[in-house]
This record gives sequence, structure tokens and C-alpha cells, in this order.
Amino acid sequence: MCCAGAFPCLATYFILRRNIGFFLIQVYVPSVLIVILSWVSFWINVDASPARVSIGLLTVLTMTTMSAGARATLPRVSYIKAIDVWMIVCLKVRVLSTRVCTSSVLRLFNRLSVGNADHVFLRSSSNVAVFPYFPPSVLWMIVCLV
Repeated sequence: MCCAGAFPCLATYFILRRNIGFFLIQVYVPSVLIVILSWVSFWINVDASPARVSIGLLTVLTMTTMSAGARATLPRVSYIKAIDVWMIVCLKVRVLSTRVCTSSVLRLFNRLSVGNADHVFLRSSSNVAVFPYFPPSVLWMIVCLV
């Protein structure tokens, strides 16, 4: 049987704050800068394939290394963390921006090819685009900035 009356109680409140300065400086800002750096390949001459491929490979490998380094400092959990989502989004933005810019350039080349005698051929994985010759760096810059 329970006794009636006043019973003393101990209450404790915890205030927790997360310091995000380390991850902001070590992960988030550098990953944004690397994604921006990957866009430099849009301004490189189309004929300079080794430079474009090396910039693309460098940015993907750097993002992968940064993701692994960030995950190494965090505890192992069974669910996906916000830093994992951030790194996946950064990689997707890099890949999708390359695909969009490339398809835009191919579409522009196809539209400009009507009625010109001076043609250059560009082969993609899905079709062959015929377009008049323009300085490639100028075309990349115009299409990617629009």
C-alpha cells in the first residue's frame, strides 16, 4: 500500500550544443569549393581531353577521400548521417552538371548545323552530332553560363 504525502524530487536539465565549426571548415566549405573547381573543366578547350579528364577524376577522388575522412572521425552508426547525404549530393551535383552542360552543347551544335557547308563531327555515346566549327572554349563558356 502506498503512503500519501509529499515526496522530494530531484530534477536535472541538460543543455546540449553542437559545435559545427570543425566540420564547417574541414568538410562543408572545401567540398563546395571542390564542386566549383570541377566546373573549371567546362572552360577548358574541348580538344584538351587529358586536362578535362584529370580535373574530373581529381575532383571525384578528392570528394571520396574527404567523405572517408569525415566518416572516420564520427561514430559508427547503422543509419545514414547528414554528412553522408551532403557528400552524395556534392558528387551528384558534379556529375549532373557535367551531363547537363554536355547535352546542352550537343543540342546547340545540332541546331547550328543546318545549312552550313563547313562541318566538324562530334561523336557521343548516343548519336553523331554535326555542327559548324566554332572556337570550342567560347561555346562551352556561353552554353554553361546560360
